[in-house]
Amino acid sequence: MKKLIVFLFLILAGQGALAIERIPVSPEIRVSVSVSNIQVIRFPRKVFEAYVDSSKGIQVQAQGNNLLVKWNPYCHKPAVIAVTTQDEDGNTYDYSVIAVPDRKNPEVVEIYIPEEVRLRKKAAYYERSMPYEEFLVTLTKQFMSGNYPDYYVVRPKKKLLGLFAELEVWLTAEGVGDRFKVLKGYVRNILNKQIRIDETVLSFLSKRFDVRSISVHHHLLNPDEITTFVVVVGRK
Repeated sequence: MKKLIVFLFLILAGQGALAIERIPVSPEIRVSVSVSNIQVIRFPRKVFEAYVDSSKGIQVQAQGNNLLVKWNPYCHKPAVIAVTTQDEDGNTYDYSVIAVPDRKNPEVVEIYIPEEVRLRKKAAYYERSMPYEEFLVTLTKQFMSGNYPDYYVVRPKKKLLGLFAELEVWLTAEGVGDRFKVLKGYVRNILNKQIRIDETVLSFLSKRFDVRSISVHHHLLNPDEITTFVVVVGRK
């Protein structure tokens, strides 16, 4: 085992010269990784424990977020490595790695959690951190001001949601969390006279979404003037 640890230090010290392959994987999802005779697999959290059947000709050694995989070059069959990682709060996350022998140069394989998965977990925490109504108000204010919360995935959009006799409704951004999704856009006055609107102009969205709240910034619109709206809907 000492030799294995030495190999690990040598590879980590020379990481700048090694190729890095990044693989997006969510915990509890099985992933297949091609391994050379010496391979570093890097996880997003500290490797708490790792197990592989030694009869498969593969040895593993954990150090921090890294797992060194070393296999017998005469072994040609894949082996399953059970890996448990742990965050700073003691929460554990399990991975099932299928190590497939491959005669290639050593490299670092980086297992990372896709951004949307990471943010959804963060959103789940914040969405439950305050009373329901209070969170809807807070979320609406953040999207209305353009100061989007860093735990929501926000994508620009350009889609006509509704066209009516006096106005048109456009979607310009969509924010996705865990329990909720946010629709942000604008309402345009297409008449040649001033009109007064309220949140009911967006009530048609209830036929397409599980609407939780609606907010319109300005209620008096001059000809061709626009105003921002924010609609929070539930996610299925």
